[in-house]
Amino acid sequence: MRFIWKQRKYRILKNDTFEKRLTYYYIGQFSRYIKKGAVRIGTTRYTDRIEVTGFLNPDGGRVIVLLNKTDAPAEYSLRENGEGCMGTLAPHSIQTICY
Repeated sequence: MRFIWKQRKYRILKNDTFEKRLTYYYIGQFSRYIKKGAVRIGTTRYTDRIEVTGFLNPDGGRVIVLLNKTDAPAEYSLRENGEGCMGTLAPHSIQTICY
């Protein structure tokens, strides 16, 4: 799984201000919840509509990041060791689940 961002996270405007782009907020999802020393864990997806990646933080907490790049809502289901949750991602949204 890979997330590819071809644009900068921000853009400098003529009046020396800057404009945040969507990738700025995407990176925020990772940097806010995935701690230094975290390791990537395996994930499986059953649709091309959602990108997913997961991490195990040093404290044992898990972080799952889901990205819906489509124009329509996308349903997901997370399962681990017989437990899980379900939800719906809004179009063009990113969601982080910590447990």
